[in-house]
Amino acid sequence: MANKPIKSKQANVSALPLLDRAIGFFSPSALNKRILARQTGIVLTRQYDAAQSFSTSQTRPNNRSANAELRSAISPIRGNVRDLIRNAPFATKAQNVIVNGVVGWGIEAQIKHADPEKQKQINDLWLEWSGGLCSIDGMTDFAGLQNQVMSAIVADGEVILKEIILDGSVRLQVLESDYIKSVDQTSKSGERTVSGIVVDQFNRPKAYHLFTHHPGEGAYTSQVVDAASIIHVFRQDRPGQLRGVSWFAPVLHTVKSLAELQWTQLMRLKLSAAITAVVTSEPSPLTGDLLKEKREEDSAVEPGSRIYLNQGEKIEFPTLPNPEGFEGTAKLSLREIASGMGITYEALSGDLSQVNFSSGRLGDLQFRANVDQWRWHLLVPRFLKPSFERFKKFCALRGVDVTGVSVSWTPPARAMISPVDEVSATTSAIRAGLQTLPQAIRELGFDPDTHLAEVAKSNEMLDKLGLIFDSDPRRTGNQQLQSPESLAAAQASKVTKP
Repeated sequence: MANKPIKSKQANVSALPLLDRAIGFFSPSALNKRILARQTGIVLTRQYDAAQSFSTSQTRPNNRSANAELRSAISPIRGNVRDLIRNAPFATKAQNVIVNGVVGWGIEAQIKHADPEKQKQINDLWLEWSGGLCSIDGMTDFAGLQNQVMSAIVADGEVILKEIILDGSVRLQVLESDYIKSVDQTSKSGERTVSGIVVDQFNRPKAYHLFTHHPGEGAYTSQVVDAASIIHVFRQDRPGQLRGVSWFAPVLHTVKSLAELQWTQLMRLKLSAAITAVVTSEPSPLTGDLLKEKREEDSAVEPGSRIYLNQGEKIEFPTLPNPEGFEGTAKLSLREIASGMGITYEALSGDLSQVNFSSGRLGDLQFRANVDQWRWHLLVPRFLKPSFERFKKFCALRGVDVTGVSVSWTPPARAMISPVDEVSATTSAIRAGLQTLPQAIRELGFDPDTHLAEVAKSNEMLDKLGLIFDSDPRRTGNQQLQSPESLAAAQASKVTKP
């Protein structure tokens, strides 16, 4: 079957390259393999514009699977994007906007247990583990791991973390996606390996082919690692997709073109500043050093100086480049990049000249919706929850039973555009029963139990010291301050009522 000729390709042998015709003359089967390689592998690398070396593209519909689409495109896209992030400021800014929006100072774990003493014991262990024992280097805390993971997902499309038990802790080693060895094969038993990932009949990962060192360092030794010790984080854009693609893929060429446009504009301005006068004259009777000295003397132009031309000489200034249209083109490019990355134009460009409160608020709401999706559909289920399972193993190493423990995740607070209006709206929602106080506190990035306990402690201290502030809602009923004595009397009357 492998030697069966491809009629559609061999119908016109004279149209093939000379090397192909020579190979076909001696080995028709070898020619068939070369043609099949062009029909599969080469075409696959050209389905993503970001995997190409040219700036123009055209629509190329196909019905290949997500994994076949990505097989040969991941590596060139990854290399192109990394170069942009290193050298194009707006690419770096886009990555930072997403990472800061999703992770911020870090998503906090709120650990619960029915037994208060057990909960405190587990919380203490969590503070110890998340403070540095979670990372392979012992210096990166859990918030730092979140930042690394999210940055790699945006730039490379995926990242893997390898579980390693080291120095009495279950640690996570962050590895770039380069570590996954691109292997595609089917064993005699029917076990498939797709893009370096061994999968079962339901496309669930069973093992990973990983390089022992980064292949960019010239190390190509690999090993098969059980999927149980791997956390593979990526955005699954299509069902059955096993690898992630950079989020810059749809806008890579736009970012590159914008960087080139900016460089061209800077060159235009530089040329405009370097005004050069061209003097033409009849043949001079001077020769040699005298002519050179005369020209240097005439060309010494300073502000306010006057130039006298000899008979038969004239001076001309070349037409300067016109930078008109650059600003509009740059804004259009930035809007396209922002749309492709799921962020706002204002956050990417820093241009707030056309923004009022309503438009700024609307754009922020759209970005927050994207952040919620990335956070709760990607980072939490694919990284935070698996990481918490590794923390449970750490507790087991310390001899602590974590049966019955649960965890919820509290993201960092969102900055308010108009604090007065937004706090007032939240207060009205709580009073109307549309939102609970713990929900509102959680939206600010705080644990409700810890926050309310601190409020109670603060109120107790104020009452003990006899201090009254008009910011205390207990003392501002009907806009009138209430003394501690009146509050105590009111409380006592409530108790004595039948």
